[in-house]
Amino acid sequence: MSAIPAGTKVAVSATAPGTSRRALLLDDESAWTAPATPATITLRFPQPVSATKLGLTFQGGFVASTVTLEGVVPGGEDGGREVDLGKVYPEDVSRRQVFDVSVDNVVELRLELAASSDHHGRVTLYHVELLA
Repeated sequence: MSAIPAGTKVAVSATAPGTSRRALLLDDESAWTAPATPATITLRFPQPVSATKLGLTFQGGFVASTVTLEGVVPGGEDGGREVDLGKVYPEDVSRRQVFDVSVDNVVELRLELAASSDHHGRVTLYHVELLA
């Protein structure tokens, strides 16, 4: 079951022409492409979210080889405190990949896509999922 609530906002560092960041959460047929790495995807949740799995569906040949996860939890001086949530290492394949993660009570999740299997550094991602 998806842990991403309705009303979640998506921000990305850059978008290649003809692609949309909205595809990451809403549309399994469309994709988002970053024109170069590193690239960042930020999910801002309307309420705190917890999850034990992260699902990513890349286009083979355009896969991020390392994804660093960072979160923001409520509290701290500015209303939120950053936490390191680890790294995952996707395979260069065109299928859904599910990773064990520990996401607990975050109001923001940032995915940094460090390197790409594409020699130009592009990354194409069809879907991001958090599973409870």
